[in-house]
Amino acid sequence: MTDAINFFQSLNVFGLFSNSKIDNSSKRKLSRELIKDARKFVADAETEAKSASEAKNLTLSAADRNLKQNLANIAVWHHEISAKNYRQAAARYDEASRLRADQKEILQFHSQKNMRLAEDTEQTAEFLRGLNN
Repeated sequence: MTDAINFFQSLNVFGLFSNSKIDNSSKRKLSRELIKDARKFVADAETEAKSASEAKNLTLSAADRNLKQNLANIAVWHHEISAKNYRQAAARYDEASRLRADQKEILQFHSQKNMRLAEDTEQTAEFLRGLNN
């Protein structure tokens, strides 16, 4: 999927679409692929966030110090993966918003929403890292 997106982006950047009808069509196709890609990243991020939440709950309820540290490390890892996926989704939505002027506001909203989710996830990971000290 990423290779296809990169291919269409390179065609757009180098101006190989001179016909405006073809150009608009290719931008629409590229934006649809970017949005599909972003949705996949969001789904993956939500899966990781759920696993992180479960590990966090186990961490906070654990009595043994070693167990608590291990569970915190697992939760941090899941949070980091989740934040990475949210950031990638935000980047895809942002790129799609530059291609589609008619949907710019809604795509930018999704981009900003995913950036906030990434930041929140990273803050939770920092909190859990603090439990290890």
